[in-house]
Amino acid sequence: MKKALVNIILLIGCIVFATMTVASADGEVYGWKEFFLENYGTEIPEIVQKIIAVNGEIQFSLGPVDFYVGGQYYDGNIAMISTVAKLSDGTNALLTGDDPFDPIGSNGENGDQAAERIGVNPDLSWAQAAKALNLPLYSIRAILEIPEEWASGDQMEDEMFNKDGSLTYFSMAFMNKKADDDKINVRIFLRVAQIDPDNPETKLDNWTERIDIILPKADSTWIP
Repeated sequence: MKKALVNIILLIGCIVFATMTVASADGEVYGWKEFFLENYGTEIPEIVQKIIAVNGEIQFSLGPVDFYVGGQYYDGNIAMISTVAKLSDGTNALLTGDDPFDPIGSNGENGDQAAERIGVNPDLSWAQAAKALNLPLYSIRAILEIPEEWASGDQMEDEMFNKDGSLTYFSMAFMNKKADDDKINVRIFLRVAQIDPDNPETKLDNWTERIDIILPKADSTWIP
């Protein structure tokens, strides 16, 4: 996987939620299909895409950001979600992952495209770009957590920058194949941090939330 594997942290808590679909033009918002095509040149099996579509999306709000949790899939080998984050009030701001110090172009072609859209050199970091453009900068995370007894100990997280200025955060938990339940209770850790462009180590504000969702088990299995 593109980014280093991180240890799974078990998080506790829940939030009231409602089902909702992200309204966007075709091709503006990336999902798992685009993620695997761009990063690995591989297609997600059609059956997996159909399961993801059927599982739908759930909306949460945290601080100034709306989260749309989709891309939901669980088959005993893996569990995964893809979460679209966008500013609730449509304010013009920069959204990135847990990488405000990194050059925008470090995210490959997708990063170069993001830099071109906002009109900065891809060698600039997100903090430098926010300062140059005089825009707020928010660091986003949306991490899937699965029960410890089913976790292999590894998890992947990454992000893609969407054409409409939103961000899709991808999180995949690798499982030990011991889970055989028709559905599993999982948790998602959401984090929004407003970064000070003049001092990127400083958070001007920080919001976190822990939520519970249920993932139904797929009839098929898939190993990425």
